[in-house]
Amino acid sequence: MRVIAVGSDVVTIDTQPRRVDVNLKTLQRMRVVKRARSGGRRGTSGGAASLRARLLELHLSGEAIEAGIAGSDEPILGPVALVGSDHIAVGETTGTEWFVPLTSLAYVAFVRTTDPSSDLGG
Repeated sequence: MRVIAVGSDVVTIDTQPRRVDVNLKTLQRMRVVKRARSGGRRGTSGGAASLRARLLELHLSGEAIEAGIAGSDEPILGPVALVGSDHIAVGETTGTEWFVPLTSLAYVAFVRTTDPSSDLGG
């Protein structure tokens, strides 16, 4: 597992085969197991500038995500159906949709099916 990007309110972690975007506004702590000795860089190369920007990318991809909710053990699964200024909708428009305030969204995870540099999902 390694940090691949940090945005204004999001940190992106590569956990092979998953990419996890963590909402820094709901994060309570993060433990560093091993510090990188080299290879670091500034900027958001490999990640989005903000959590909302990442959610918009996932919405455009149409791929299913796992949305973790702060204080809940049960994630929500499905595509990002809508990205509002302060919430998202997850799920199929013809089925159940969940509306999640961004203040409750702990993380979004996307399972990579392709090369990480070649798709919006990853």
